Order: sequence, then C-alpha cells, then structure tokens
Amino acid sequence: MAVGWAACNATAWLLGGLYTTFTSTPMQGAFWTLGIFAIASGIVIAGVWLLIFLPVDLIVADASFLRKPATAWVAGMVAAMAFTIIHLGTVLALNGYFNFIEILLPELLFTGVTGSVAAYARCRLETRKPPALP
Repeated sequence: MAVGWAACNATAWLLGGLYTTFTSTPMQGAFWTLGIFAIASGIVIAGVWLLIFLPVDLIVADASFLRKPATAWVAGMVAAMAFTIIHLGTVLALNGYFNFIEILLPELLFTGVTGSVAAYARCRLETRKPPALP
C-alpha cells in the first residue's frame, strides 16, 4: 500500500503542478495543499489497508488468478473505485450535493491509481512458488 500511496501522491503533485502552471494559482498555496493531502491520504490509505486490503490479501489464495499481474491491477482499481463510489457517493447523496466532476471524479482517479498500483506491486513483490510436481 505504500507504493500505492506514493503513486497517488505523485499523481496529485503532477496534476497540481500542471494546474498551477496553467492557472494563476500561487505555487506556495498549491504545495501547502498538496502537503496536507499527502498526510491525510496516508492516514486514509493506512485505514483502508487495515480494513480492506489486508483481509482481502489474507483471504485470496496464492494460486488465484487475482494474484497475476495482468489481473491484479484491474481488480485493485475496481475494488478501490467501488469502495469510493459506495462511501463517497452515499455521503454526497445524503447531503444533497453531488457534483461528479468536482468531487467524485478526482477521488476516483486517486483511489483508482492507489488500488491498481498497490495490487500490482503486491503481486510483483511476492515470491512465486514453483508449481507442485505430480
């Protein structure tokens, strides 16, 4: 999940840098906001790791197709986006404020990057066991 957190923040810093370059937003204010985002996202991602990623990692068998790099990143992205849509969509709908582009789209981008990179890195970093001989 640390690799996913780093990818999420790299995406945020890249987009923040592009935004401040092409708008009149002061760099110092943007960097301050992105620094707070890095801390807050680290806390949220640590909680998500404890409540979702770790239990799923313990439940999914080592031989599962979800452990293959080609499918792991898709499964991680879909799971992260589903979690975001369920919890953030519910909160926004209950508050009567639902602006997809302003709120939900950036959250889907960041959680999708985090989930896909974390799942891909997890399956690439684990040691592969050779298949058992009959």
